Amino acid sequence: EELVGLACACRVYVLLVSVANVLSTMSRMCGVQGSVSQKKNLGGGGARGKRSQRLGGGGGGARASRGVRASGRFQVRAVAMRNPPIPPGIVTSQGEMDDISSVLMNNRIIFFGGRLDDGMASKIVASLLALDAIPSPTGDNTIKMYINSPGAQTYSAFGLLDVMDYVKADVSTVGMGAVSAMSSLVLAGGTKGKRYSMPHTRIMISQPFGGAEGSTEEVMISGRELSRQLKVTWHLYQKYTGLDMDTVQEEINRDNFISPKRALELNIIDGIIE
Repeated sequence: EELVGLACACRVYVLLVSVANVLSTMSRMCGVQGSVSQKKNLGGGGARGKRSQRLGGGGGGARASRGVRASGRFQVRAVAMRNPPIPPGIVTSQGEMDDISSVLMNNRIIFFGGRLDDGMASKIVASLLALDAIPSPTGDNTIKMYINSPGAQTYSAFGLLDVMDYVKADVSTVGMGAVSAMSSLVLAGGTKGKRYSMPHTRIMISQPFGGAEGSTEEVMISGRELSRQLKVTWHLYQKYTGLDMDTVQEEINRDNFISPKRALELNIIDGIIE
């Protein structure tokens, strides 16, 4: 009986030792994972981490360091929020730091870049209305619009032109890069005498783009609407350039790439900025 009891005690001892070894191994693995996660998230081992610590300043770095707490063998970490992007700043003549967008708006400058859709048209219209309501401290209320656009949705272009005609302030348009399709109509829609182009701008004048699909009746309806858009485009080109209707129809009948010099001859612009 004594031998049997001794054997059972040995077996229990071996089992307890095995369980202790397993628990010790698991504890060490969790400790290594917590350390790796801490280094990865807080930038302890790489250039990105050092850079985030430098950019985070005192507040961000303190929050990140407080987010890691030791609890026994485990590392409890909190995810640190990234700092928001900081727009580039410009020192004004008064010695104050301001962002580029504010400096441009203070100087009554609007950029029209990319294809004109409803979203971009709404932003440009909002800028036009805001600048028209605020008098310039210099006394010159002209709004300068720089255009670099491959085209525009027809209704967006019509809506923008209506607002350009509506505001009391003069709208000076400046073409640069490529000004194509309905965007060239916006270029021509600036205040007469204040429409310009950079010397290497490529201008393309054309009919409005469109298409139709569906049943025969729906295609006919869309075709009538496209025909109406074309007639409005003819009328606006004639209004802004002073050309006769036959010349307008001939010039925009197909995609017509022209130089600033040719655009000057067609009265789409009033001058070339050298």
